[in-house]
Amino acid sequence: MPWPGRGDAIPMLDFRIDRRGSLGLYPSAPPRYTAPRVDRPAMESALALLSLSGDGLLDEELDGLPMQWRDALASIDAAADAMKLGDLLHGQCFSMHDAMSALEMMDPQMDAGMATADQPPPPPPPAALELTEFVAIVDEMLRGEVAWYSGLPLVQTVFRLDWLHATREPCDERLGAVMMGAVRSAAAVRALIMRNAISEEEDFSSSSSGVDLRDDVQDADVLKRLVVEEEAAAGALSAAKGGEGGSQDDGRIALLGAVMCRLRLRRSLFCLLGNLLRPGPKPLETCRRMLALCQGQIQPVRESIGLGAPADALNCLSGRASAKLLGSAPQRKIDLPSREDALSRLEELLAQIKAVFAIDDVADLDALQAWAQAAVGGKEANVLARSYAHAEGVNIFII
Repeated sequence: MPWPGRGDAIPMLDFRIDRRGSLGLYPSAPPRYTAPRVDRPAMESALALLSLSGDGLLDEELDGLPMQWRDALASIDAAADAMKLGDLLHGQCFSMHDAMSALEMMDPQMDAGMATADQPPPPPPPAALELTEFVAIVDEMLRGEVAWYSGLPLVQTVFRLDWLHATREPCDERLGAVMMGAVRSAAAVRALIMRNAISEEEDFSSSSSGVDLRDDVQDADVLKRLVVEEEAAAGALSAAKGGEGGSQDDGRIALLGAVMCRLRLRRSLFCLLGNLLRPGPKPLETCRRMLALCQGQIQPVRESIGLGAPADALNCLSGRASAKLLGSAPQRKIDLPSREDALSRLEELLAQIKAVFAIDDVADLDALQAWAQAAVGGKEANVLARSYAHAEGVNIFII
């Protein structure tokens, strides 16, 4: 704080110790409310220390004006020692407006540097992953995706999985293919919605918060990786069902089946979302085929949800990588749907997109009204379905 010259008014910093022992600093301002009780002995102690002169002064020229600076920590410590829990030390110009504008030191949500200073670095993606963990990771990514489609931030939903921030690192091949599919699907959805510019703040968060959406990767390469892993899972499932000597491991067969349907869901969803960006009859036909494949995988995925590891058993869902991107800014409270609810939301979204595909069959106003009612389903359509309809030259509305 600047040290005043002789005859100048002494600037005051108002501060208070709360029940946790945290110290809050407040600037002085003209009073508008009745001031709280003042601890006068502590005030006199602080004024006495602040009025001292001698060593510790630092001369500096600021904007052409000579300034003197002095360390005020001793004054603050002395005043704090003279106060009791709950006491408030403030200047005569203190107001309740200043208290509402105060920054509380050592509060992780308000004090820069406290939010992520003590957080350990996020774990790297593993070189090998258990089948139960893979099933759980795919389901958790789907929870984040449908939550993002509903207006929550990308960095706290899809990218709450720490491993998605490290897609350039070597890892389990099956996991890497699925993560790359999720990242590039997010890039396609974001491009579609932002290109059509019909979303509202409450139904889509367009900020990427600096996450790596891997724009350097071609969609054909991602699709190839997904196909390779799907074929490998199909081969493993076939071998497990055959069994050497006629023996079968029912538990492993069930897990491989769960892996298989999730790989198919990821591949079909990736192809569907990517082709929504491409105009013309051929991409539309691909979208229809992929949407049908997506819908066909939802029930097998739903039936095998219980085979995945619980979320608290995974060490990659803490959001530590996302927290470092957000810095000291207070993070929004996020409530993700359950794994079962996420599938239901995806099912609803796919039904809306399927209804939008029927726009090609509209030939008159009555058909347009019937199409709009079917696409919207009696309530506002998801922003993804609305954006695709807008790209096709039609705004979804209820007539």
